[in-house]
Amino acid sequence: MKVLKVVVSLLLLLTPLYANSLEWNLTANTTDLNLFSSQYVGQLIYQGEGDNPIEVTNIGPLPYGEASERFYYTHQNESNRWQRVLLEVTLRGHRHSSGKVEILNIDNRLLQYSGDSFTIPIGAGPDLIPNPGFVEGYNSDGVLGRGSNYHYRYPYQFITIELAVTPTSDNNLTGSSTQGIYESNLHFSGDNLALILSLEGRSRAEMVAEGHTFSIEMVAHETLPFDQLIERDSFTNTLRVGVIEYSSFETGATVNFASDATSSGADFQLTSIRNSIPYSLVFESNLPPKRAEKVLENSSGFPTTTLQLKKTTSTHSEVITEHLLSGEVGIYVDKALKNSRLPADFYSTQIYCIITSW
Repeated sequence: MKVLKVVVSLLLLLTPLYANSLEWNLTANTTDLNLFSSQYVGQLIYQGEGDNPIEVTNIGPLPYGEASERFYYTHQNESNRWQRVLLEVTLRGHRHSSGKVEILNIDNRLLQYSGDSFTIPIGAGPDLIPNPGFVEGYNSDGVLGRGSNYHYRYPYQFITIELAVTPTSDNNLTGSSTQGIYESNLHFSGDNLALILSLEGRSRAEMVAEGHTFSIEMVAHETLPFDQLIERDSFTNTLRVGVIEYSSFETGATVNFASDATSSGADFQLTSIRNSIPYSLVFESNLPPKRAEKVLENSSGFPTTTLQLKKTTSTHSEVITEHLLSGEVGIYVDKALKNSRLPADFYSTQIYCIITSW
C-alpha cells in the first residue's frame, strides 16, 4: 500500500475584490490529453463593459504542413504529430453579495477556427454609481432600480469564462506515435485586454507507459471577498474550489481529504493572525457518479472505479483496466457567519489530499 499526500492552499481576502479586466482563475497544468471526449481546461475572470467581443487565435506551435487557421495540440518535439481541437466557451455571471451564479449563454459558443470570437453580453465589476437614488443602478441580485440599495454600475460582480477542448477526427496520431507531451498556445484579445493561455497535455499512450497520474486544479479565485463567502452556507450551496482526477493502469486507490497532514481530521479552518473561520468540505464524485458527500473525521474516503479499454497496435490488441476517480471539491460556512463582525484581514487555509493505492 502506498500513500501520497498533496496539499492544496486556498487564500481568501475579506475585503472588496478589484481584479484586472481579464485574468486566469487557475493555472493550466500538464494534464491528460483526452483524444476521445471534451475536457475542461481552464477558467478566465472578466470584469468590464458589456457587449465586448473577445477573439481567440492560435499562436502555435503549428503542426507541420497543416493550416494555421485552426486550433491544435502539437507534439512538443515532433511537429508532424498533432490533434485538432474545438474550443467550447461557457459564460457564467456571478452576482454581487447575493452569491448567485447564472449561465449567460444557454447554447455554449463553439470556436472552430483561429480568429473566432465570443461576446461578453453584459458588464461586470465592483464599480459603484456616484449618486444612488438619483440615477438607476443594480442591487446585489442584479435588479435595475433607484434607491440606496441600487448602487452597482453592473449587474454582476464578475463573469467566469469556462473553457473546454473537444478533439475532432482530424489528427495525425497513429500507433505509438501518440506518446508524448502536446502543446497549444492561445491568444485572447478584446477591448483593452490581451492574454495568452499555454496548454499542455499528455496522450493516453504516454499515460499507459507511465502507469498513473493524479492532478488537482484550484478553480476558486485566488482571492475571494467575504460577502461572497458568507453566501455559501449550506451543503447544497457550496463554493467550488477544486477539481481532482486520478487515473492508473496499475492500481486502484482511495482519495481522502483532511485538515492536517498527520491524521484524518476534518477540522477545516480559514485562519488569519487574529482570527479563524470554520468551514465544511464537500466532495462530489463525477466518475464514478455519486451524490455529494460531506468530509467527516475518519471518513472512509472515495474509491476509484474501473473502466475496460481496448489497446490496439499494428500486431495485436488487448483489453486493459484503467482505475479512475474524478470529482469536485466544495466548501461552505455556517449561516451564523453573516451576523459576525470579523476584522478585515487575509484568511487562508490548507486542504490535505491523501491518496492510498491498493
